[in-house]
Amino acid sequence: RPDGAVLAVPGRERDVTFFERGTWTELEDFRLLSPDSDKVDADAATAKVSAKEGHSDNVVLVAWSPNGKYLLSSGKDHVVAVWDVGARRVVARLAHESVVCGASWRAEGNAVALVDADGQWTVWTNPVPGSLTSPTAAIAPEELDFFHTQAEDGGSAG
Repeated sequence: RPDGAVLAVPGRERDVTFFERGTWTELEDFRLLSPDSDKVDADAATAKVSAKEGHSDNVVLVAWSPNGKYLLSSGKDHVVAVWDVGARRVVARLAHESVVCGASWRAEGNAVALVDADGQWTVWTNPVPGSLTSPTAAIAPEELDFFHTQAEDGGSAG
């Protein structure tokens, strides 16, 4: 996140894994993941989403929105997705001609610059739908505490 408390790491299993920076502990129960066609987990605690919402190949890039509410992911499948991390769902997708290997959110406004492996660049305007909170809007700290909330709700004592 922009505050540095949580790191998002692209994965080889069409997933994004999160780590608490202070302890480098993986937040195992909180991944953004597109399931294998032969291994679908219906357990909501692991937040698996359909491949049409996530990626059909390895994730290669992640970038937090300025307010930390959204995460952009890019995959070898040439798809760029914007996730509402707290809701664990894709809110927008963009098909690209090549693998997007660089992304930078605009500090003010609703746009992200994308650079692909061929050296081409574009600006994706309105990657977060207007009906949702802007990626630059000020949000309450508890809105970003989705990792601890999930762990406390689904974790075991001990």
